[in-house]
Amino acid sequence: MAVNRRLLLWLVKAYLKKWGKVILLSFVAGLIVFLTLLSTSRFLLHLLPLERRVSIGYIGAYRIDGLPKDLQQKLSRGLTKVGADGSVSANASSSWQIKDDGKTYVFTLRDDVYYSDGQKLTARSVPYEFRGVKKEVLGNRTVAFHLQDKYAPFLVTASRPIIRKGFVGLGEYGIQNVELNGEFVRTLSLVSKKNKLLVEKYIFYPSEEALKIAFSLGEVKKAVGLSDDTFINTQFSNFKDVSVLKSTDKDLLVTLFFDNRDPVLSDPKLRSGLSYAIPESFSQGERSFLPYSPTFQYASKEGIEKHQDFTHASLLLSPEKNASPGSHLTLTLKTLSKYRQTAEAIAEAWKKVNVETTIEEVDGRPDSFQVYLGDFSIPRDPDQYSLWHSTSANNITHFKNTRIDKLLEDGRKTTVLKERKDIYNDFQKYLLADSPAAFLYFPYEYTVSRNGN
Repeated sequence: MAVNRRLLLWLVKAYLKKWGKVILLSFVAGLIVFLTLLSTSRFLLHLLPLERRVSIGYIGAYRIDGLPKDLQQKLSRGLTKVGADGSVSANASSSWQIKDDGKTYVFTLRDDVYYSDGQKLTARSVPYEFRGVKKEVLGNRTVAFHLQDKYAPFLVTASRPIIRKGFVGLGEYGIQNVELNGEFVRTLSLVSKKNKLLVEKYIFYPSEEALKIAFSLGEVKKAVGLSDDTFINTQFSNFKDVSVLKSTDKDLLVTLFFDNRDPVLSDPKLRSGLSYAIPESFSQGERSFLPYSPTFQYASKEGIEKHQDFTHASLLLSPEKNASPGSHLTLTLKTLSKYRQTAEAIAEAWKKVNVETTIEEVDGRPDSFQVYLGDFSIPRDPDQYSLWHSTSANNITHFKNTRIDKLLEDGRKTTVLKERKDIYNDFQKYLLADSPAAFLYFPYEYTVSRNGN
């Protein structure tokens, strides 16, 4: 063993004597290269074709066929599109015709529209299926829909995003991956058609609180649809490298619903008095006195809005002659927890016209109520048949008015724009006169983002 050790030592000394300078120079050169690469790594990484993944958080439970509207628009588009003012224009179609006295809609498709997998859009590949509607392919670029009865909102219905089996659409993005929790989407990854390295990952949270925590922990780079920009007694705008965008959700209308069957609230005069006492403005959103956005082409311009007027409200709410002296009205107002602040503002205003209000928080729309503070989604067509027609199961106020019923029925069957505007102008006039509900505001919503994402 001693001989072997001496031999090994001699070999090492001989090797270093011959190659030592080369080894030293190679080490120094390698060190210089390493330090140079380290100092320029950010620049080099920027040049490399690496995947760019952006994580975005949403609130709510959504099925894959009922995603938020902005995500649907990323995946595809419809035969038509609807503007913010309710006007309908061509989209994947180039034109349309209404035939058979309003029962048939014939669409001519554009010749330059393709699915995200490269397949061209044809009349045969349009996947629309509607209950009670027969689809007929009239040519490679012409498709007809035959309705059982006149239905003017069909042009808006045809704006539904076109998505083939396998969730292949006509949009700028395709679905890369979906993770489900039962039948609801937990995460959804979309990849850009123009840049395959651009991926947007959407994560859905059960509550606003959960989304805010996820954003603060860095789980998502952007949080969409927050009702406020506060977190643990501070504001997200105070966070380092965080920006906050405030907008108005014109698809949701916060509304005070009255139970028209209630012994007290069955009187339209009293409901009208309560409406006149409601605050003129709300800090939580953009005020609306009508069941439509002020910019909607069907919104009434006749000045039928019920602005706050305590004198008028007191006259309408004055007790009957046989009422006991000093009597006052007592109401129970059920509210979603997110509208608690609004409910308190209303109760304070009603107190000024001798109306006492008890506020109860509920998790969802109650089966029974006297007054309910909630919201409803504004349809992109002026048709609000499901909410106000006396036969509709969704008429939660149990409102009955034969004139309103007739207007809603006619509005669904009239395709001439001027005639429809006249119908829905009358609808608003008579609806506000009876006050089955009081329309309050379109809520503000906030998007918080980490700068650079």
